[in-house]
Order: sequence, then structure tokens, then C-alpha cells
Amino acid sequence: MEAHAGVAIKRSCGWNCASFMGPVLTHLRDSMKVECPAGQQGVLITFGDEELMFSYSGKVAKFHGQCYFNEYSVSDIVTRDAFIFR
Repeated sequence: MEAHAGVAIKRSCGWNCASFMGPVLTHLRDSMKVECPAGQQGVLITFGDEELMFSYSGKVAKFHGQCYFNEYSVSDIVTRDAFIFR
């Protein structure tokens, strides 16, 4: 999956990871469960051995085999300089 992601983020954020990932966690909390659609993966976030893959312009997240939909794109969150360098 990593080789096909348009944006791949790898970061060791230590004990402050919850704060750093706050906007992404909020995005997930505000999402609803949906059937997993095929293809169009565009953003991959890895933390430890876990992978969080986003598709359909960052509106569908896949984690542990379950997909979630949010009308707001996570791509708008992870491509901001404040997120990457926070």
C-alpha cells in the first residue's frame, strides 16, 4: 500500500502522539462506518505496525479491515505544514 500512496507520513511522535494526531483522530471520530470500496487509495499514515489508509480523496478511512466515511477530506489536514512540522 505504501508504494501506491500519494502521501505517506511516517513519524515517531512519542508520548505526545495523541496531541499530534488530534486532528486525524477527530476526523475518525466524526466518521460513520461504511462498506469498504475498492481502489483510489491516496493517503497512508503508519504508526508502529499499524496502518491507516485513506481513499476517495481522503474521505474514506480503512483501519483494521473496517472503513469509515467523512464528508471532510483528511487530505486537507495532513497536507498542511502545521500538521507535518507540529
